[in-house]
Amino acid sequence: MSDSLQWFRVKPSYQKPAGGFLAIGPRYPGEIVDDGRAVRFVHHGDLGWIETVPIEHVETVEKDPPPRRRWSSRVHVRQVPAVSTR
Repeated sequence: MSDSLQWFRVKPSYQKPAGGFLAIGPRYPGEIVDDGRAVRFVHHGDLGWIETVPIEHVETVEKDPPPRRRWSSRVHVRQVPAVSTR
């Protein structure tokens, strides 16, 4: 692949061919080809595994996903007033 590498996500509308390696959802590096009408993906740089997807079945995404929100490790316990048993 050349320097025009971008990151894409395959949309659910894509019908994977028999033997295709792309899955719906994950980010994949790809290269726009065929005058912008398709994106070519190469499986881990192995030219024996190439899958070309029409442009309408992919969306451009950032390489790194936004950071996930994490819950605080501290537990917040609400103090309940003691009840007198007299």
